[in-house]
Amino acid sequence: MKKENKKIDIKMTSGSIYKHLFNYALPLIIGNIILLTYNAIDLIIIGKNLGETSLAAVGSVAPIMTMVIHLVSGICIGASVIISEFFGANDNKKIKTEVSTTIISGTIFTCIIAILCIIFAKKIFILLRVPNEALNEAIIYLQVVAVGFLFVFMYNVYSNALRAIGDSKTATFFLIISAIINLILDIIFVIYLGLGVFGAGFATLISQIVACVSCIIYVQMKKNILHLRKQDLIFDKNLYKKTMSYGLITAIQQAVPPLGKILLTSKVNTLSITPMAAYNATSKLDDLTIIPQQSISYGIMTCVAQNRGAKEYIRIRETMKKGLVLEFIYSIIIALITYFCGLYIMILFSPKGSNEMISLGVKYFKIIAFFYITPGITNALQSFFRGMGNMSITLITSSIQVCVRVIVAYIFIPIIGFPAVAYGMIAGWFTMLIIEVPYYFYCKNKKWKNMMI
Repeated sequence: MKKENKKIDIKMTSGSIYKHLFNYALPLIIGNIILLTYNAIDLIIIGKNLGETSLAAVGSVAPIMTMVIHLVSGICIGASVIISEFFGANDNKKIKTEVSTTIISGTIFTCIIAILCIIFAKKIFILLRVPNEALNEAIIYLQVVAVGFLFVFMYNVYSNALRAIGDSKTATFFLIISAIINLILDIIFVIYLGLGVFGAGFATLISQIVACVSCIIYVQMKKNILHLRKQDLIFDKNLYKKTMSYGLITAIQQAVPPLGKILLTSKVNTLSITPMAAYNATSKLDDLTIIPQQSISYGIMTCVAQNRGAKEYIRIRETMKKGLVLEFIYSIIIALITYFCGLYIMILFSPKGSNEMISLGVKYFKIIAFFYITPGITNALQSFFRGMGNMSITLITSSIQVCVRVIVAYIFIPIIGFPAVAYGMIAGWFTMLIIEVPYYFYCKNKKWKNMMI
C-alpha cells in the first residue's frame, strides 16, 4: 500500500492563522522570487549578449505568454478553491473527481490556444506593432514556447491542487529546480552555442517539461488524496459547471492584466526601441514586487475556502485581517528597496551604454515605489472574494483597473512619454481599491453576515 505523505498537508481550520498564512506564503514567495530572478537573469543574458533588439523581441512575447499562463492558471485556481472546500469538509472522493474533470477540460482548451499562437504568431506581432527589426525573433520565440503551454497547464493543475490541501512547498521546489535548469540551458544555448532567441525559448520549453513531469510523478507516488487511477478519470458535468463558473471568471480576470500589458506594449512600441526595452525591464521588476503579494493572497484564499468548507466562520474574518497585516509589511519593505535601489537594478538589465534606458527605468520606480501598497490590499481582497466563492467581482474590478491604466497611459504617453506608464498603473490600482473596499464591507454586513460575526 502506498505510503501517504501527510506531514506537509495543512488543515487551516485550526491553529494560528498567522502561522498558516506565513508558512503557506513563504515557499511561494521564495519560489517566485527565484523564478522571477531567473527571468530577470534571462533578460540580462539576452540584453547583454544579443542586444536591445532581441531584448525588445522577447519582451514583446512576454505579455502573450503571461496572458496564456494566467488563463490556464485561472482555471486551476478556480478548481483549487473547490478542492480546498472538499478538503476542509474531508470529502476525498470529490477531490479526485474535481482534479480529473479539470485535467480533461483544460487539456483541450490549452492545446487549442497553443496551436493558434503557433499558426498566427506573425499576425499577432504585426497587430502589436512590433518593429520590423524585432519581428522575426519575436515570432521564433513565441512559436517555441507555445509548444510548452500544455506542460504549463498540467503543472498548474497539480501545483494548485497541492496548494489547495495546504502543501505550498513541493510544487515550488520543482519550480525552483526547473528555473535553475532553465538558467543553465540559457547560458549554454545563448552564450556558448549562439542559438539566439531560439535557444532562450528552447531552454524555457525544457524547464517547463521538467517542472510538469516532476510534479505529476510526485503526486502519483506520494499523494494518494490526489493520485488518479484509471477508474478515477471521471468527467463530472456538475463539477465541470462549478469549476468553469469559478475558473473561467478567474481565468479571464487573470488574463486581463496581461492584456493590458499587451495594449501598453503596443503604445510604448510607437516610441522607440529604448523605451520598449525599458518597459520590458520595469515590467519584470513590477512582477518581482507584486507576485509575492499574490503569494500571500493565495494563502488567504486557501485558508478562507478550507474554513468555509469546515464551517469555521469566525476564522474567515480573522484570516482577512491578518492577511492584510502581512501584505502591508511586505509592501513597505519592497517600496523602500525599489525606491532606493532602482538605479542599480536597471544597470543590471541594461546593455552597455544604454544610459537612456537606465534613466527611464529609474524615473519609473521613483514615481511608483510607494504605491505598491495598493495592489497588496487589492490582492488580499480579491483572494478573500475567491475563497468565499465570489469570483465575478474580481473580474469586474480587474477589468476596470486595466481600462483605467491603459486609457491614462494612451492619453499621456504622447505628452510626457514613458513615465505615463507609471501614472497609469497608479490610477488603475486606486480605482480598484475605491470599488473593492466598499464592496467588501457591503458583503460583510449583508451577504456574509452569518459568516462574519
